[in-house]
Amino acid sequence: MGTDTKEKIINNIEKYELLHKTEKLVVLFSGGKDATFVLEQIVNYLRTNCLQIDLDVILVAYPLHTYFDTNNKEWEVFSSIKKFWASMGVYIKCIIPEADDLKDGDLNGCQICKNVRKGIIDNILRKYEENITIVTGYTLFDALAYLNMILLSTKLQPNKNIEKDKKTPDKLKNFVHKMHIKEYLPNNNIMIRPLLTAKETEIKDYLDSKKIPYLNTECKIAKFKYKRLYFNALSILGEYPTEYEDVLNFLNIDAISKSGDFSDIENDQYFIDC
Repeated sequence: MGTDTKEKIINNIEKYELLHKTEKLVVLFSGGKDATFVLEQIVNYLRTNCLQIDLDVILVAYPLHTYFDTNNKEWEVFSSIKKFWASMGVYIKCIIPEADDLKDGDLNGCQICKNVRKGIIDNILRKYEENITIVTGYTLFDALAYLNMILLSTKLQPNKNIEKDKKTPDKLKNFVHKMHIKEYLPNNNIMIRPLLTAKETEIKDYLDSKKIPYLNTECKIAKFKYKRLYFNALSILGEYPTEYEDVLNFLNIDAISKSGDFSDIENDQYFIDC
């Protein structure tokens, strides 16, 4: 990934006013390549522009086997990640859940992981007294994967079927939420997704070229994840012209705006990027 993609991220921050009136940034950090890239870009942007914005970085170390071996010792790459960010002056708040690890071949593993991570993160986010801007590492590949699921769910008629009514499945509404590059949450916090114009392949190339460590231990249930299979297919395709704006235009921006009722969110748990 070259300068062009870095400039896209900077342009996203400025075009969509992602940091406008922000006093506290909370980066949800997994240690993976997308989270690593968005954290690096955010840190560089804050320092380059001398912005006085507080930065919190939260890591929930789950599923456990991607961070620790069978002896509960940190994988070397996990230790390297923490050392790298410490050398950059970035403190990572690492939380180890008191939960059983995922089991091999567990087809419900993704839902279990989501529940564990979401429960912990929602509780942390609720404790902030001031309004915060939450940063996640969703990429263009994520947007395309959710677009594909939307098309299948709506029988290729997204503009007709994505409506603000009780007939729209909660899962479908949740997919549409994740298309927002900047989203105002009902609890007055803001969710931003600066990487929605970036492709996973470009991010990996960039981090490898800079020798920035990121988590590369594979999850036990990765082979069952629809999105991972879809990402692999997109990677095989290589260069293609699809951009974030194309996704919005295809879906119709009006359809995106109709997801703002948050009727798919239960118990005031507004963090949805799991």
